[in-house]
Amino acid sequence: MTVQKEGVQVKQIIIYKSRTGFTKRYAKWLADSLKCECISIEEASRIGLSDYDVIIFGSSFRAGTIEEIKWYKEKVLPFGKINVVFVTGAMSPTSPEVVKSLEQNFTRQERREIRTFYLQSGLNYEAMNLKDKLMMKMFRSMLKSKKTKTEEERAFADLVQKSFDYSDPANMEPMLNYLQGL
Repeated sequence: MTVQKEGVQVKQIIIYKSRTGFTKRYAKWLADSLKCECISIEEASRIGLSDYDVIIFGSSFRAGTIEEIKWYKEKVLPFGKINVVFVTGAMSPTSPEVVKSLEQNFTRQERREIRTFYLQSGLNYEAMNLKDKLMMKMFRSMLKSKKTKTEEERAFADLVQKSFDYSDPANMEPMLNYLQGL
């Protein structure tokens, strides 16, 4: 979709990777707000990425790594476009682990080139594959066995015992403000 901005045509697209539905939901909400195209990463090979001025990539954290970040760095970054990445996850946006995970997924140079946003979503055990369910079981055990926990860690350990959903269009506001200000 092309957006008219001060007489200039700005072509935007959202490409997302979603395992349990949260990232897809945010991508669709964002596309509705921006009135732009939204496709899954599996569909991205059929389009010309160089045709877009703004490429927004959405994915989720999986064990601290942004899923398909390697694909993004190889296929999107070389175009030198306006790059925005949003990442979904179960942790609170104020969690130090979120900041640390975002930083470890990008080099210092990439952090200067890419605007990143974290959108709290949730956990959907029913949509997880067996490997992810086992990984979460190990994570819950690790949290539970930790001798000294912060208040946030205690609350999170209780929270991850079952599926939950904190996704909300309001979480996208800082990202929307940024994108609409381009």
